[in-house]
Amino acid sequence: MSKIKEGLARLKIKASPEKLDKLNAYVVLMQKWNRIYNLTAVNSADDIKILHILDSASVMPFIEGSKILDIGTGAGLPGLVLAILNENLQLTLLDSNNKKVRFLRQCKLELGLDNIHPVQARLENFAPAYKFDSIVARAFGSFDDFVDNCIRLVKAEGILVAMKGKWQEATKYEVQVEEILVPFLAATRHIIVYRV
Repeated sequence: MSKIKEGLARLKIKASPEKLDKLNAYVVLMQKWNRIYNLTAVNSADDIKILHILDSASVMPFIEGSKILDIGTGAGLPGLVLAILNENLQLTLLDSNNKKVRFLRQCKLELGLDNIHPVQARLENFAPAYKFDSIVARAFGSFDDFVDNCIRLVKAEGILVAMKGKWQEATKYEVQVEEILVPFLAATRHIIVYRV
């Protein structure tokens, strides 16, 4: 059984053979582009599958609604993974880096992902036409900064979800903190949820 398939099964996430094929094709695309554009420090296929694909998939149970914003998505993490796993989600993938957004557009084309919308913009200048049900960030500074910068973009009753390693941060917000186990990964991971 492949690492992605087994890992998703351990996370209790169902994925059809077609979705698994897309996730594997995404790994190949990331490796190919990484040689030229330095999308991520992680290079080996196994490391990408664990540290990027499965780590991104682990946030899936915490996402609510269908209009999702991924802040500082980089190479599409976690947003592109979520889009592959659930075609009913509409994912806006926001990043200020032109090369990374170009990569995301190529992924959209090659993987046939009509439900991702790559946007090149800085967060402070981003002015979408609508507010989001969930906003997720995998690599943002402090949690308070994340909420302060994103609260204008989320619907009333919406949620802000941060993916963190170890969690010892003091925050002015009332949050739900969940420790999660990413398959094949020894490191600690936490999901921090703030409900608006």
